[in-house]
Amino acid sequence: MAFFVTDMTWGIFYGLHLKTALYVTTEIFFANMMISVFMWTRFVAAYLKSDNRFAKPLVCMGISMLSLELIALTVNLFYPILFWIDDGGGYHAGSARYITYITQIVLFVLTSVYSLLITSKTYGTVRRRHIAISVFGIVMIVFINVQVFFPLHPMYSAGYLLGICLIHSFVVEDEKEEYHKTLENFLKIELRHQQELGTAKQKIYTDLLTGAKSKQAYLDDEKEINRKIKEGRIHDLGVIVFDLNDLKQTNDTRGHETGDICIYEACMMIREFFSQSPV
Repeated sequence: MAFFVTDMTWGIFYGLHLKTALYVTTEIFFANMMISVFMWTRFVAAYLKSDNRFAKPLVCMGISMLSLELIALTVNLFYPILFWIDDGGGYHAGSARYITYITQIVLFVLTSVYSLLITSKTYGTVRRRHIAISVFGIVMIVFINVQVFFPLHPMYSAGYLLGICLIHSFVVEDEKEEYHKTLENFLKIELRHQQELGTAKQKIYTDLLTGAKSKQAYLDDEKEINRKIKEGRIHDLGVIVFDLNDLKQTNDTRGHETGDICIYEACMMIREFFSQSPV
């Protein structure tokens, strides 16, 4: 964005023949240009996530070229090696300008070749994203070559605009879609786990014979009620305990199935009478 703003501002100052403003903007333009190239080399090396011996030298070259460009811009203040502005506000290119563009072309060639090498080992959407990164470098190579011969035309910015569209369409949007799919899968898994947990909890908290709350549910409720009593949130509490008489005798003389029927029917009576309370 800084590069685009500088390029547009440069065009305005050039049209108005503002010598000092044009000179300052041109210095910033060259600085932004090399910072962008340096950041691109870092992005390619980091995004492709390869540990081979090509990534680090690529980044080092980006740092070196940025440093040399800043030195050249400093020298240009005293001796015009990159460019100069005449008294009428006209722009003139120096020899170092062509060296700057050539070094950028070299870097973009290297990043494109590097991307293609990594691309040969990838598949699917990852491969498509890597190809887009490589094509970005090729686009910039073409537009920089045109910029060399037409210094007053915004070819460099046009190349960046086209390249950014490629990156946005085939890298950023692809990653967003992939992230959304991954997130949806995680949510589905989480929902299934919640359902399974709810089912398991329901089984633990329900007595199989009577359908009333189980002993585990009673123990958990007891802990929760005691906590609320300590916090002063419960002041009135009633607990009613029922016991089924002669259950052992029923089991021993008439069988456990009959005993279970007795327990079930007794529980149904209690649940019907105390329908507003947990049983």
